[in-house]
Amino acid sequence: MKKISVISTLTASLLLVGCGDSSSSSNTNTEDMQKTIGIGYYVDSAVAGINYECGSQIGVTDSLGKFSFEKDQNCTFKLGNIVLRDINGTSLEDNVTILEDNKDVAKLLQSFDKDGDPSNGIEILPEVHEVMNEQNLSKVPTDITELVELVDKVKEKKPKEFEGEVVTNEEVETHLDNTRQRLETSGVKTQYDVEEENIKNDSDTKRPETSNGSDSETKRPETSNGSDAETKRPETSNASNSDTKGPETSNSLDSDTKGPETSNGSDSETKRPETSNGSDAEMQREIKKVSIGYYVDSAVEGVDFNCTTQSGTTDENGTFTFEDNESCTFTIGNVLLREVNASSLEDNVTIFEDNTKVAQLLQTLDSDGNASNGIEILPEAHDVLKERNITKVPKYDSDLVDIKDDLKIKASERYHGDIVSEQDAREHLEETRKKIEEHNQRTQNDVKAIRDAEREGEKSDREAMSESHEDANQTRNSNEERVLNRESNQERTAEQEAMSESHENANQTRNSNEERISNR
Repeated sequence: MKKISVISTLTASLLLVGCGDSSSSSNTNTEDMQKTIGIGYYVDSAVAGINYECGSQIGVTDSLGKFSFEKDQNCTFKLGNIVLRDINGTSLEDNVTILEDNKDVAKLLQSFDKDGDPSNGIEILPEVHEVMNEQNLSKVPTDITELVELVDKVKEKKPKEFEGEVVTNEEVETHLDNTRQRLETSGVKTQYDVEEENIKNDSDTKRPETSNGSDSETKRPETSNGSDAETKRPETSNASNSDTKGPETSNSLDSDTKGPETSNGSDSETKRPETSNGSDAEMQREIKKVSIGYYVDSAVEGVDFNCTTQSGTTDENGTFTFEDNESCTFTIGNVLLREVNASSLEDNVTIFEDNTKVAQLLQTLDSDGNASNGIEILPEAHDVLKERNITKVPKYDSDLVDIKDDLKIKASERYHGDIVSEQDAREHLEETRKKIEEHNQRTQNDVKAIRDAEREGEKSDREAMSESHEDANQTRNSNEERVLNRESNQERTAEQEAMSESHENANQTRNSNEERISNR
């Protein structure tokens, strides 16, 4: 198979999207192509020979790395039984380039390139899949000895054709950097660009369905254990600390939130820094009529919030405060995670952070590396992002690696996290989403949808009232016209009667005169 450089790939991709490719491995009919099928490209350099499954579309990437996908469906790329990358349907659009920037995966692909030169494209032979399956591999191999043995096995199968060698980490990084620069210089849109656009767009357009829609209660049900503490909230009408503390639990091992007091003497109290909006939130609510909300992937502690008059750092329940008609922003360092419009806020609202790249960042920065029990962002994480002059949610896994490494140095005794993959981040988000729906918690998307419906209802009422007023005006005008017509008719009748009487009087006078003349 002829290999094509990444620049050629980019140029050819623009030409081929419109006209299609008869050599595509995926079986699609014309109707499907017109209605639901998009085209994308899988690249380290352009990667040929990788299996993909994207909804109804199943096949093998060609020399351009091209694959077809069913819109709104996720994509999986595999080598043998090894999943190289999962892509959410929301990160796909027609002509998107899927950049494979995971260093372990890139090392695997470059090491098993047919001619050993990834700069002119990467071609994976069918025999590479066979070797991976024969070794029962289901995860990306990273051990250098294992990689060498696998390369040797492929050489045994294809001694004349396969010239691959295990590449070094430095070679992997250099090649990835070159590919990334070429993509950016050429203006090619990757999955990260699509996701960044999703961040900029109004996230309120996505609304998880709830079991009771607009009638859902705004208060969180009390819980007897910590298993659902990540998404359940204590009743807010209780004692003064109920707005900022989660329910007490008898066993912290099953807790989905970090920080609630437990009976087993955990160190969660010393782990959590005090925040500016914590213990006196109820006093603020009484004096200033301040509302509270919760920022969750799991409950996220340590994120800065700014809501015009209210600012601070989220506590162990993700609590933040705001006043009516205020918009809120959530940041780590100078990185904007989310902006929520005032129309999506109400007392006790849950701000669900459902953007995959933001969730990946939060879960990677989590102090103990276990997002299922809550997420804690250390102050040092803010420092690292500021020192690296990062102002946007990182697109690439390599950026997360650098951030993680710096954080381990700054907070070596408190930070025990690691890189979380997009797939793992997405799976955790889905678990959180289900819990939110199960407990009928009202998210920013629910609030916006309800208010939009109310505004639409008010608009309909105003239109109906306006129509009613218009009908009334028409009726009144019609009545006035009839009255005027009647009065006009009466006036004409009176004039006619007067004229008739005048004519009659004249006739009588004439007759009388004629009679007198006749008598004379």
